[in-house]
Amino acid sequence: MVASFPYSGLLLQWQGTDARSGLGPMLRLLIAEAQVDTAVAKALAEERRTRWHHLAAIMTKARSRGELNPALSNQRAEQRVISLLSPH
Repeated sequence: MVASFPYSGLLLQWQGTDARSGLGPMLRLLIAEAQVDTAVAKALAEERRTRWHHLAAIMTKARSRGELNPALSNQRAEQRVISLLSPH
């Protein structure tokens, strides 16, 4: 059950609740648009660079503690985190 998950608010925000559209579907639309519009692609790349920088530090620390497979790149880890948050 989602309600017992400690980050249920995050999941609800990602998936959307009631009449509110979730962030996941909107992000997919932005990515699709970025594939055909270079201005959107540049804007998304800048957003990623400025907002996701902390994930690399988290992955590096986990890797140094032996909690993360050394073969998993920070970029692939980021992709996996995003895919886990996306409703299937």
